[in-house]
Amino acid sequence: MLLFALRHIVPSGFEQLSVGAGAGAPANTQAEAAWVYVENGPIRYRVDGGVPTATVGIPAYEGDRFALGQYELQNFQAIRTGTVSGTCNITRGRYE
Repeated sequence: MLLFALRHIVPSGFEQLSVGAGAGAPANTQAEAAWVYVENGPIRYRVDGGVPTATVGIPAYEGDRFALGQYELQNFQAIRTGTVSGTCNITRGRYE
């Protein structure tokens, strides 16, 4: 992750992913990297190709921000952990 933080990323697309009671994935994963910003409620996500559940996966909370590389973006899935659906604002990009 440290190497990722040292590289400049040029944005090339944006998507809002509604994170509901069933695991969901971004519609477009064609990018070298992405930034994810969590809003509206807590979620859990996985980037290893597995499906998250409300109790299994990496927890992320409203206001959390994290970066994904190409492999992680292509395997990203998220699910809400509470009763309120969260939102992942995903900005895709390429390294420069």
